[in-house]
Amino acid sequence: MKMNITQLKEQTSGVILDIHMDDQAKQHLAHVGLYEGAHIRMERSGKMGHPCTLLVCGNFLMLRFEDAMRIEVEEQ
Repeated sequence: MKMNITQLKEQTSGVILDIHMDDQAKQHLAHVGLYEGAHIRMERSGKMGHPCTLLVCGNFLMLRFEDAMRIEVEEQ
């Protein structure tokens, strides 16, 4: 099922399907491991506009809620 990252439940994994941002933002995210096809795990969800914490390539990454809303994933 397609959803954005903020809809993943805590301790749930997913694969990035699409990133709905401009090319510069996509390139920046790719440098930290967020790109189409990347496997991620939601460690702490960003409810009510707060940042979410993801596990990406063995590293923890905090992502602004607004940015997380623009990343489409499929739950694994």
